[in-house]
Amino acid sequence: SARTSPPTDGDAGGVVVRMRLGAVTACVAADGFFADAERRPARGALAQVTPPACDNVVLLPTGAASRGAALSFSSFSSAPGAVPAPTSQELLEDAGAWIRAAIRARGGDVNVTVGARRLLSSPLAAATATKKNLAPPSGAALAATSSFAAPPTSDSRRNLARRRVVAEGDVDLRAVVSCVRGMFALGRRARPKSPEELRRLTPDERLAYDLTRFAEVDPASPVVAHAEIAATIGGDGDATTTFRRVYNFTAAARGEDVVDGEDGTDAAGAVATRVEITVSGCNVAGEGLNLAERVRACAHRGPPPRPLRTAASLREEELAAVARRCKDQADLPTGWYYDGAVYVSYDGLRRTSAHPRMDEYVGATVEEMNGAIKEWNARAEEARNALRGVTITAEEVRAYA
Repeated sequence: SARTSPPTDGDAGGVVVRMRLGAVTACVAADGFFADAERRPARGALAQVTPPACDNVVLLPTGAASRGAALSFSSFSSAPGAVPAPTSQELLEDAGAWIRAAIRARGGDVNVTVGARRLLSSPLAAATATKKNLAPPSGAALAATSSFAAPPTSDSRRNLARRRVVAEGDVDLRAVVSCVRGMFALGRRARPKSPEELRRLTPDERLAYDLTRFAEVDPASPVVAHAEIAATIGGDGDATTTFRRVYNFTAAARGEDVVDGEDGTDAAGAVATRVEITVSGCNVAGEGLNLAERVRACAHRGPPPRPLRTAASLREEELAAVARRCKDQADLPTGWYYDGAVYVSYDGLRRTSAHPRMDEYVGATVEEMNGAIKEWNARAEEARNALRGVTITAEEVRAYA
């Protein structure tokens, strides 16, 4: 509403217009709603589309942020083993589900218009006031609205920290890489399932997935945004090699890690003598992220013992090799002859394609294999006993002011 008043002597313009806010409509582009490839809303996005920030929400597939969002999703989907980039319809549905769930959680009354067709068929739905009191908000109400729409910077900054751990000993680099990449799942929802994965779900599994997909995440849970691994391979007179990896969420979500060196050797499978891991993010300074214990768990275990073989454990190619050796070397027992196709007893009651002494040769082969396995297990036990384990030599936590 507007009201005009006659000019006063001190007014130069002649007319003073006072406006009263009737309704607030938030326009949202689905391709710019999510912060990264995990399809989680950008910080503060939900606060701008829930009461008391607005009365109406118009959700469209694309917007001004389409190029940036497309680059974000394409960089994620181009990684090996990654889920293909979502379509605009999938983004629209996910954004709508997020917005409606946030509105229900706030217990407000907000009109949500999804898609251009719905907007054109009912344009007034995007401009209708739902607030029962249209009077200008008081100072306290305005402050409450502002604090809801934009959380205090001091609180969020206080939770940002960096944690650094240095370990020495015999460290399994492959376990370290897996551990660091696994930490990016903390405090985050699991990635959305692909259409193929959804089709393989049973009805009960699909219902559980739909009910828990937008479940609230513990705000005190650590959220790792950046991680760095620096390791030294070798030492004690041997040539040393430096292994270094830097990860963010998108890089850690790849199905496979890259290999080191031009010759294709995978340094991540080596044993390091010194490892330095630095992670930064939200709530990483608390007890929720015990980085030292995680690094201790990456101690190199040494070669595991090999199980003894049995006749039932022989593979087809091993049995075929034993059968050929038996046929070429073993003499037929008394009372047997070979007719060119099968082995037949003299009385004609028994006919078999396997050599009559096949079981004898299989037993000898298994005994020979187990002798070699016992020798290997003895050397492996000596190697495991010589391992130094993992010792944490430094640990520091730095909170960002």
